[in-house]
Amino acid sequence: MNFFIISDSQFQQWSTGATKASLFQRQQTPTAKIRQLLGPGTYYILFASPDPNTPVTVAAELYSKYD
Repeated sequence: MNFFIISDSQFQQWSTGATKASLFQRQQTPTAKIRQLLGPGTYYILFASPDPNTPVTVAAELYSKYD
């Protein structure tokens, strides 16, 4: 499974098929614990199968903390 955290502007780039920049990424990992500090803004969390022809089940626990 590929996992990405992207900003709103990066999401717009992804939507048009442009370069796939991200704030954070883990590629082809079955499990991950991630702690990513983010400033104020809009962010997207993406899960993508490396093989679009293979169905994948994702289970995720997401937490946010505001300091």
